[in-house]
Amino acid sequence: MKTSILKFNILLLFFLIFSCNDFVEVDFPTNQLPSLYVFENETTANGAILNLYSELRDNSIYNGKLSSSSILFGLYADELDYYGNPTSGLNDIYLHHIDANNAEVKTVWTNSYKLIYMANASIQGLENSHFSSKNTLMAEALFFRAFMYFSLHTIYDEIPYIKSTDYMVNSRCYKNSQSEIYANLIEDLENALALLQDANINTNTRINKFTIYALLAKIHLYNKEWNKAINYSDLIIHSNRFQLVNDINTEFLKNSTSTIFQLKTAKEGSPTNEAPIFTITGQNPTNIALTNHFLNSFEKGDLRKLYWVKSSSNGNWFFSSKYKQINTLATSSEYSIVFRLPEIILIRAEAYINTNKKNEAISDINSIRNKAGLNGISNTNENLFEAILNERQHELFCEHGNRWFDLKRFGLLSQTLLPLKPSFQDFHQYFPIPESEIILNQNLLPQNQGY
Repeated sequence: MKTSILKFNILLLFFLIFSCNDFVEVDFPTNQLPSLYVFENETTANGAILNLYSELRDNSIYNGKLSSSSILFGLYADELDYYGNPTSGLNDIYLHHIDANNAEVKTVWTNSYKLIYMANASIQGLENSHFSSKNTLMAEALFFRAFMYFSLHTIYDEIPYIKSTDYMVNSRCYKNSQSEIYANLIEDLENALALLQDANINTNTRINKFTIYALLAKIHLYNKEWNKAINYSDLIIHSNRFQLVNDINTEFLKNSTSTIFQLKTAKEGSPTNEAPIFTITGQNPTNIALTNHFLNSFEKGDLRKLYWVKSSSNGNWFFSSKYKQINTLATSSEYSIVFRLPEIILIRAEAYINTNKKNEAISDINSIRNKAGLNGISNTNENLFEAILNERQHELFCEHGNRWFDLKRFGLLSQTLLPLKPSFQDFHQYFPIPESEIILNQNLLPQNQGY
């Protein structure tokens, strides 16, 4: 009994250390007790990995709050208008007035590297473990590391891909090139697949091979490795484990047939972080509302606008209502979705277009349009790149910044944003590296262009 209490207290200390320090400031001594004890025991090691899920849900850019990629890049692009504090970092992001001292820019960097440190410490601690679930836990930690590095790279461009927990090493790290970052991403995820096998296969609230396939498909799409994007998408689509929903109003329920990976709420019965943040409960928005530009882009009869967009009580403002539970209930009806089948189908469709598989691309695009109650596009005189961008805009709106990253990938930032945001400049495609980080480590220079 005393041993169990000791290990619980050590696990608690392990979590507190992770929670209270910046990535570059944390260094565990080689004889540090948390690492020694937490990962020698299967229960406490599992608890450490579960804490990565909590960190992703509560503090990362996937947290569904105002600091999430869904809102930051919804404001940065053309999905959301801002009505909150005019002196806040969010308003500067909305207006494209950011600099290297912007609070949101720093928070994204700091919280991402904090989670990466936690993953690195878990990987290091698990190396000398011997219990049966070691490989599964190691695979989950590798996924978290790769996921956060992929996200950081899309936001800041070149960043340090650190695998160490050594403060002296981390405090002098250099940025990695795009090719080095992608090589590390693939290595981490392929290692995770080899370790994971079919573990966690019957749940979508812990990482399994389909979660990793989804991230690999997205990485290869962004890296223009079209055939690999198709192959990993196929592994999900052809598994028959996921189906497009028949009723679009159920798409974001926790038992949705299209969900690949989702994050449980902190307490059963609680709403997602997204629902109360996006919902306008009174007559006027507190912080955000959908832009008229976005609202006017829907085709007539699109069920996504009917079911996923709702208005304020006076009908003057509109908000994303993908997540609808805003109050605490006996059980949660929704969890926060990270990956779902429609995104994978659209990844494959885009990759098909780029490999001249026009008919296959049209079939995938039409499966998403039909789900939304729309007629399919024809195979004549259609600009398929416009078609795929259109479907991604209306299927994935207010989800993890997909719209911003799509406009950037397609080279359409200036064309789309300048008429809406005169302050936009081409260098805004990447955030600046936080000034506070450069002060600590001059090896992070040069600063991103324009800042």
